[in-house]
Amino acid sequence: METDVPEDKVEKRPPYTLANSQETRVLGTQLYSPVSIPESITSCLRLSLFPRVPPYLKFASHEETAPLKIPAPIQKHLKWKLTTITPILVKKTLTNSGFRLVKSECDTSECPQEETVDWIGIWGKHMKSLMFRAIKDGQKMNHFPGTFHIGRKDRLWRNLQKLVSKYGMNEFGIMPKTYVLPHDMKILKHDWEKHAANNEKWIIKPVSNLPLINFLPHTHISIVLLRLIVCTEDTDLYTRKGYKP
Repeated sequence: METDVPEDKVEKRPPYTLANSQETRVLGTQLYSPVSIPESITSCLRLSLFPRVPPYLKFASHEETAPLKIPAPIQKHLKWKLTTITPILVKKTLTNSGFRLVKSECDTSECPQEETVDWIGIWGKHMKSLMFRAIKDGQKMNHFPGTFHIGRKDRLWRNLQKLVSKYGMNEFGIMPKTYVLPHDMKILKHDWEKHAANNEKWIIKPVSNLPLINFLPHTHISIVLLRLIVCTEDTDLYTRKGYKP
């Protein structure tokens, strides 16, 4: 609604306060969040760096010797769903941060519909995109739908090739030429022999999981028979004793 009040007479509020005059509060010198946190829970929450954003849970380091002190009304909600691949370091960090680790008879990635809404976080396997619908509001997971398109090396290469075809090498030629096996074996053999005189090295690695990366001379093509990818060695690639760490 327009008014005739001069602009210099209009009350100006700093960007970190709320529009409602009854809720226009600033916590001491905390100019980055309008939310007031009681002293009793400051040990387990941290203010957001952005205005009008609720506080976040604090996470203690896995090296801490004593867990955070969290009020019971809050701690009863801190449940973390365990999976078969939850790292030990993550477990230690969670217990130090006041979480209770909970289990179930099935892995969330296999039967999420049987999970309860009690847990608020999970470190698990990647799921099919449709299965993310079973994740409830407030539950956090260590994946986003479709991230395997950049996490899997074979999918990453195929997707980059599509972008190169559409936008050109100058924009998306950011990955050494890669051969996805066994589909590209014939092309790999041709290029392998073509560069044999240069005694070039080739990088071999699985399409997913842990790297297990090695460098092969051109004479070892006969062992490349598994579901792997092979790519030419980048001259700027950081290596150590013939391996990529």
